Amino acid sequence: QFTHKMGDQELPKAVITRIIKAALPPDVQPSKDVKLALLKAAKVFILYVTNSANEICMSNRRTTITASDVMKSLSDLEFDLFQEPLQKYLEEFQAKKKEKRIGLKTRDPSELDSLISDSSAMLGPDEDEDDPKFWDDDEDDEK
Repeated sequence: QFTHKMGDQELPKAVITRIIKAALPPDVQPSKDVKLALLKAAKVFILYVTNSANEICMSNRRTTITASDVMKSLSDLEFDLFQEPLQKYLEEFQAKKKEKRIGLKTRDPSELDSLISDSSAMLGPDEDEDDPKFWDDDEDDEK
């Protein structure tokens, strides 16, 4: 059972349009009706898989849906065809996330100095971060 109305959530139309166009030959243009139908189908699919993953999660007495819940739901719903590409994407996403985390921890101190000096370029013409008044929040509160 779905706990939310389907109209409550909207998918980004631009993203769906890009996906549709990427799947078609360059000389084929989808009509507005096709875009709308696929947008609604994508929404139903997402809600269907999410509901199934939530049931798996609740049956395991958890409140957070995990990637393994989604993978199990795809299998339960007989969408096994999607598991391999989704697993590959998930692994790539996790690797990139880990690289970012490691990159931030092992950054060369000179790079950090560069980032800090570049951030001063974002200050307005009358702002100077070396001025003690720049950091004084009390002055803003009095206005």
